[in-house]
Amino acid sequence: MFGMLTKWVIAALIFSSGPGAAGKGQFKVASSSMYPTLAKGAAVTCDQTANAEYVAGDVVVYKHPKRPGQYGVKTLVAGAGDIVLVHSGSLFINYRKIHQSVSGGRKYERFANGRAVPVIYSNPGALANFFPAAKVPEGHVFVLGNNRDRSVDSRDIDAHGPVPAQNIVCKVRLGDKA
Repeated sequence: MFGMLTKWVIAALIFSSGPGAAGKGQFKVASSSMYPTLAKGAAVTCDQTANAEYVAGDVVVYKHPKRPGQYGVKTLVAGAGDIVLVHSGSLFINYRKIHQSVSGGRKYERFANGRAVPVIYSNPGALANFFPAAKVPEGHVFVLGNNRDRSVDSRDIDAHGPVPAQNIVCKVRLGDKA
């Protein structure tokens, strides 16, 4: 439905002040799961555009797939049909390792579309940094928090799981924090 990896994004748990009448929403980040991209307590703004296309590396706000009435904000990493795997602090999409680099003392993952996302794997040997290969279901996207050790995201099938694509509310405007 949404195509390849380059057409997806997603986010981390947040509380919402709600979308505004002008198609904009303001949301407050409720956890440290998106650090260093978004700090706990940060207010973010996003635009709601009909038929928006989301790509890997986008930070998105979505309706939580397991908790009605709650929203999340995380980084979208894969779309329907993609196979996601995490091993020892490395992300693989369709069995290809996402390139990692270090700049200014910070680790980044660079997706095939060129988007670079700052990530933290505090303990690459931690259980949270291992996720067996799984195919993203039709009509869904796979999201991860950028603070990988401290994020409940699509890797946790019971508490979160993949996000229905229709649950995506908007893309966060990172350069325009409220």
